Order: sequence, then structure tokens, then C-alpha cells
Amino acid sequence: ALLAFAVSGTFFIFMRPRAHTGLDTDRDLSEWRRLHRAWSYIRGHRPVRNLVYLNALVWSVAMTVAAAVASLVKNSYDLPADEFMSAFATINAMLGAGMLCASMVVAIVNARRENSSLIMASLVMTATAVAGLALSRSHAMGMAMCFAIGLFGGTVMILIATLTQAITP
Repeated sequence: ALLAFAVSGTFFIFMRPRAHTGLDTDRDLSEWRRLHRAWSYIRGHRPVRNLVYLNALVWSVAMTVAAAVASLVKNSYDLPADEFMSAFATINAMLGAGMLCASMVVAIVNARRENSSLIMASLVMTATAVAGLALSRSHAMGMAMCFAIGLFGGTVMILIATLTQAITP
């Protein structure tokens, strides 16, 4: 968990949010009213709604893959019990390293906003890596697939988050 938060924290280094020109908000509104306004905005703003759905899909798949990694390591690699924890830790480390590299790649490419082709390509590559991880019977191949999942999945997460922040007030 510490590594996941550390990797996520590095994403903020590369984010450069635009300065808002200022929206008048009524600070005296109740939280329910604010939530209703936000929900109404999302319902009426198709690009934001699509990004929210895509983000929910990506994060739910990410959590499913993260939960499945332990059982994949246990059932796919035929490792003795004393080597399981080491193999599981290295697989997770590769996933985190891929996410860290994703933040660097997005920063270097400077493709944080309005790059739907990069999002689509990264989604396809993430899906391919997930399939490769599920089908691999080699620990080395599993580490490579986890790195690819972290790299391409992290790229998708960063691009979706920054695009959403760029188009919402």
C-alpha cells in the first residue's frame, strides 16, 4: 500500500492545473445541494459523463486485476509455498514500477490533455497485457505483463484524470 501511494503521489509532480478564472459558488449551500448540482452538471455534460464512466471502468478493472494477482501467482507458476510471497512481491513491484514509468512517460510526451488516441492505444495495450498475464505460466512473463499493465494502465488513469480536471469547472 505504501508503494501504491508513493507512486500515485508522483503523478502530482507532473500535473500543471490551469488557473480558474473564477466561478461564483454559493458557500452557504448544503452539501446535498452541492452534490445535486455536481450530479446535474455531470448528467448534462456528455464528455465529463463519459470520462467518469471510463474512469469507473478502469479503476474497477485495476482493482480486479490487483486482487487476482495473488491467485494467479499461486495457481499459475507452480512455485513452492516458501517462494510464493517473494514471487507475489516481485509481481506487485513490477506493477508499481510500470505505474511510475507511466507518470514519467506522460510527462515526457506531454500528452496529458485531449489525447484520445493515446488513451485508446493504452487501453488496448492494457487489455493485451491483462490477457497475457492471465495466460502466462512463467514468472518472468508475469512480471513483464504486470509492468506493461502498470505502464499502460497508469497512462490511461493519468490521462483520464487530467482530461477530466481540464474540462470541468
